[in-house]
Amino acid sequence: MLLACDLGNSTTKFALFSSEIQPMAHWSFPTGTDPETLLAPLSPHLSECSTIAFASVNPPEEQRLKKIFQEKNLRCWDVSVNSPFSFTNRYQGLVGVDRLCACEAALFFHQPPLTVFSFGSALVASVINEEKEFIGGWIFPGMRMAWDALSEKTALIPSF
Repeated sequence: MLLACDLGNSTTKFALFSSEIQPMAHWSFPTGTDPETLLAPLSPHLSECSTIAFASVNPPEEQRLKKIFQEKNLRCWDVSVNSPFSFTNRYQGLVGVDRLCACEAALFFHQPPLTVFSFGSALVASVINEEKEFIGGWIFPGMRMAWDALSEKTALIPSF
């Protein structure tokens, strides 16, 4: 089995996979969650896993989590911008691995051309053309970031 970790700036998500594309279980934590809280729901499944795959846009948090999981005898595998994907990336080194993974997953289910949307700390749209090339996209502030900016820059929108 494979334990996959999508490590973002605000949320860290885990999914447990066998040979199916549909995860058997999944968990979500605020990034920076203490090890005991993080491991409580994951521990019963760790003996079934040999590897944890990290797709990360947060290197310091990735290093902290790798240490935790290496102590549990899991091999840590970095899915990186240099990993082989089924599409061509025109912007090598300039696109986050989270976007590339979202595009790979979309191509597993659908034929190009595609626009792939993901919603997290940022609202992201990525475009794959008919030739299976990543040709760009857009990144906008996520809901919290946009709300914080509005409440800071306007008189009548409250912060919460």
